[in-house]
This record gives sequence, structure tokens and C-alpha cells, in this order.
Amino acid sequence: MQNMTKYININAESKGARMQHKLPRKIQDEMQNQARSQTPKQIQMQNKYPRIRALFARLFGRIQSLGKSMWRLVDRFQPLRLVTFGGVFTALAFIFSACATDIKNLEHFSQLYYMDSAQKAHHFAQKKAQDDDLLWLMQAGISGFSIDAKDTGKILEKSEDVFNEFEKAGILTSGLAQTGAVLVNDNAMSYKGNIYEGVFLNYYKALHFMSERNYMSARVELNRANDRQRRAKEYYTKQINEALESSNEQLQKSELASISSPAQRSKTFDEINPIIAQKYTNLAKFQAFDGFINPAVSYLSGLFFLLEGDSKGLDYLKEAYGMTNSKIIASDMLYFSGGGASGRSGAGGADADKYTWIILESGRQAHKSEESFSLPLFTSSGLYHFGIALPQFEAGVDYERGFALDFGAGGASGGAGANGGKSSAGAFEEIANTDDIIATEFEKQLSAIASRAIISASVKLASQIALTQGLKQVDEGASLIASLISGVYSMATTAADLRIASVLPRRIYIAKIRHNDLRDSIDSGINSGGALQILASNHAPFRINVENCQATDSSATHSARDAKTKSKANSKIAQTNICLNQNSILYLRYTPAQIHHKIIWRE
Repeated sequence: MQNMTKYININAESKGARMQHKLPRKIQDEMQNQARSQTPKQIQMQNKYPRIRALFARLFGRIQSLGKSMWRLVDRFQPLRLVTFGGVFTALAFIFSACATDIKNLEHFSQLYYMDSAQKAHHFAQKKAQDDDLLWLMQAGISGFSIDAKDTGKILEKSEDVFNEFEKAGILTSGLAQTGAVLVNDNAMSYKGNIYEGVFLNYYKALHFMSERNYMSARVELNRANDRQRRAKEYYTKQINEALESSNEQLQKSELASISSPAQRSKTFDEINPIIAQKYTNLAKFQAFDGFINPAVSYLSGLFFLLEGDSKGLDYLKEAYGMTNSKIIASDMLYFSGGGASGRSGAGGADADKYTWIILESGRQAHKSEESFSLPLFTSSGLYHFGIALPQFEAGVDYERGFALDFGAGGASGGAGANGGKSSAGAFEEIANTDDIIATEFEKQLSAIASRAIISASVKLASQIALTQGLKQVDEGASLIASLISGVYSMATTAADLRIASVLPRRIYIAKIRHNDLRDSIDSGINSGGALQILASNHAPFRINVENCQATDSSATHSARDAKTKSKANSKIAQTNICLNQNSILYLRYTPAQIHHKIIWRE
């Protein structure tokens, strides 16, 4: 076996050099032969980290000694053989089932949330989140917002607290967690989330506070969301560099270099790299957002701040427009810059009309699948398992497309308002596809994930060889069994981390209703019912009732009116109310099972 000389200078009179005498004679001979053929540059590289090399040599020797001691004990007490191997395979079965259970639970939640009942999904996520698991806290908090659960604010707040701890420690670089990932796989680490998920936490916290008319807290959350996504690019640049540096250091300390020749190792990685490149060509089709900016967050921030009388909102609208070229956002920029908004600022202008803005979420976000492959690695001592499993990015799911506004029987639909299409209430426009947002971050993380997977595989490979050779000094049969068990362990723990939130939408749309057009349609008799509808191919129409509200109506009055609307006898038709003489923002979340809705802002 061409061994250990990358880590130990056998000619050095150091503690690390003295460790070699504890290794089997055969290995020492191979090390000496390899040392004689080394170039000065190779020797210089070997001497670069003497303490690290000596520490790893000590660990290597102890693994072998432990293997020998374990087999002597098992061999002395024959009944222990069955118990020992039974315990090993039980542990392996547990590893298999634990990884499978996480994915099964995520799919069960998604089935409930999208196809059955968001209420059931929320309760299921709550149970899973009892140990402060970030993934399930997010699932519980966002699903709770959909159903107006009383504990929504508390859960979302806890979610962000946990996320902030991981963000501070390093999403990609946490020493203890990295160690567990190397010895087992990334599933051994706590779920730390992603920056885009942190942004969405602040986004949903803002929506929650807006729906409760707590506009001061909503302002805070939107500021946090925008600050977080602005820092994301710098944060990931630093994190990825640190993660790769850590991975390279661990690779130097690993035994991958000790179990094969440089030519064999080069061939192994030459085979791996094209596979990785080929498997991730799909990422090129997703539009990368510069600086990880989510245009839906920018748009909501701009709209909210401007309606609240804060002119900085115009900058957010400009940012959202620059990324989407949305006609609706362009009209908003013109509306607010011209002083036409008559929100809390009390401004007047050329367009003193009232509007209802609609934010509509639909579909299911992207998820992950596994790409795994095993490469047989031939060494001087035999054939060992070297396996790598990486997460693959899979596009999200659309349950509904083609949303349209309908002003009533005989009215225009599919993008035109009343009055022969002259209304400014046009079709819905997509402003965010979360596939693009998630793919941008996934691609940034991929190098660190792949590096960690390779290191994990190399460490497991080193353990296979160390245990096998250690036991071979005692018993050939023991060596064979050890090779089998360690190989099975390597295969059992070669798994990609497929955990990812599933409660987020795939697409976010916006629309805008000009209230004067509603008045015209009602006065002309086109809209005799005093309502308009949102049409979708796979849902019953969503009804928006139109009424005149008193200027003195309180938030409690509005809330009571909304509750009365929701409790109408014809519960199969989802509906809400808007006031012709007040600006408002309507939030909608479409799933195959239900349309979740609420007025999140009104004057």
C-alpha cells in the first residue's frame, strides 16, 4: 500500500515520524520505497504541516489497534460475534431509516398542505418542530400564516431566532457539524436553512404583522428582509471560501492519498468531475438573480412603504422593475412619483383614484433529488467502496397558471377591465419564480457540498482500509468480515441531504385594480352584482365583493366584515371584501386544496 508519506516525513526526527514504527512492517516498507522516489517538491509539501500529519498518523494507528482489540475480545467470547455484527447491522438499518423518514415526513406534509388541509399540515409541522428544528419551524410558521393560526407570530419569531444562530455560526462552516457530516453524511448536521429562506421568514413575518394591522412591526421585518438579501452575496462569498479552505485542509488530513497512487487518485477524480458537471447542466437554464435579490420582497417593500408615506419605497419599486420589467410596477412608479397616492401620506395628484393591489402566490417550490454513484477503488490491499451522493436541483411544480380578472357577466377578462379593455386592471404578471432564487443559492453552495461529500467518502475509505489491515494482523477471517461491514457502512451512509422547505410557492404574481373602473362597470350595469372575480383553470372563481366603506370604519369593523364574508352559507366560494373608497392590498395563496386569502393592508 502506497501509504502515509503525504502526512509523515519518515526521515524526520519528530514525534510524527516516530509514529510510523507502530505501523505494520509491510506498510513501513512501502512507505520507505515511496519516499525514495519522491521529488524535493513533494518532500517539501510533506514537511509543511508536521503536527497535523503526526496527529492523523496517531489516529490511523489507533484505528488499527482498536480493530485488533475488538476482534480479540470477540474471538475470545464467541457469543459476542453475533451480538457485535447484529449491533452493527442494526445501526446501519437505523441510518437508512432515519434518512428515509425525514424525506417521507416532508412529502407527507406537502401532501397535506397542497392536496388535503393546511390545518392538518400545520399541526403535523408543529409536532415535528418541538425540538426547535428549523426546517419544521418554518413549515409550521408559514402554513400557520395561511390558516391564520393564533401561534403564527410566535412560531415565525422562533424560526428566525434559530436561523440567526445558524447564520452567525456559519451556514456552510461549522466545525463540529462538519465533522459529523464527514463521518456520516450531511444529514447528520442540523438543518441550517438558506439565505433565501431567511428572507422569506422576514417576508411572511411582515405579511403576518400587516394582516394584524401592526404596520410598525411589518416595517421592521421588511427592512430586515431587504438587508438580509443584500448581505447574501458577500456572506456566501466568505462562507464558500471558508468552507472550501476547511475542506481542503480535511482532504490533506484524510487517508485518500494514502490508499492509492497519485495516478490512481487522479483517475478517480477525473471520473468524478465530468459526472458532477454533467448532472448539473440544468442549473444553467435558471435566471440567476444578481445579489440574491427576490423581486417580490422588493415590490412588497416598495408598495408598503409608499402607501405608508415613506418615499424610500420608490427605490424598492425601481429595483423590482429593473429585474422584472413589469408593466404594473412601471405604472406604480408613475403613480407614486406623480403624487397620486392617497394613502397615509395624504398626498394628492393627477391620479387621486383608489386601488387594490393583489399579491398572488401559486405552486410548490423546487425540491431536491439524489444523484449518487460508486467508484471501485483498487489498491495494493484490495478493492474498497468509494461512493459519493450529491443533491440534485429539481424544478418546482405548477398547479395553476393563467390567472385572470373578470369584472362580472359581460365584463372583460383575461387581462382587460371594464369599458372595452380601457381599465388599468390588467392581467396578472409574474414577478418572481422561486426556482430561480433557490437555484442561484444552490449553485453557490454546490462546490462546498461536493467537496464535503468527497472528503466524507475518502475518510470512510481510509477507515475501511485501516480496520481491514488492522484485523488482518490477527485473523484473515476477521479482516474479511471487517471489510464487509465497513463497506456496508460506507454504502449505508452515502446519502445526499435532500431536506428543503416545501411550503414556499413557486411563482408570485401581482395585479392591480383601479376602483374607478369598478364604479364604471357597476354604474353601466356590466357588473350588476357589485363584485369581480379572479378566474383560474383549476379552481372555482375567487369573488371580490365591492362596497363603500365609511371613512370612520375601524380595523375591528373591517375584521368583523371579513369574518362575516368568510362565514357565508355558500362556503364553497372563497371571497373577500374591498372598499371602493380605500386603497388596499389583497394577499392570495393558491393550492389545489384551497385558496387562502386576507386583506393585509388597508387605509
